[in-house]
Amino acid sequence: MFMLAFGCLLLGCGVAHEYIWRVRRKGRRTQGRIVAVKIVPDTEGPMYFPTVEFEWQGMKRTFTSTYGSSLPPEIGQRVEVMVPDGMGKPEVCSWWNRHVGTWLCLVLGPLILMEGLRQLGWW
Repeated sequence: MFMLAFGCLLLGCGVAHEYIWRVRRKGRRTQGRIVAVKIVPDTEGPMYFPTVEFEWQGMKRTFTSTYGSSLPPEIGQRVEVMVPDGMGKPEVCSWWNRHVGTWLCLVLGPLILMEGLRQLGWW
């Protein structure tokens, strides 16, 4: 039963992650620069969350990405920023945080879900 629930959870997370990025895609892209790094302790080592500064509509704006990494980003590094229309939060747009979360969940979710169904004798 755990595999069934976990597979459904992963599948739901993959769909939600893709939906969030599709909403962001309706906005605009701009270039930003990493100006600081927020370090969050973790059981397997620190996680590094870049703080990015970018110019938007004539004003400098800053945000901290919700996507962290186990490797520290380089201060001053240029990154692509997705700025959604309306009230959405900007986010760093890299191949890793754009695609990996979605596809990992959308591939593993159904596989784990099928294993849960097989264990219950429904597959």
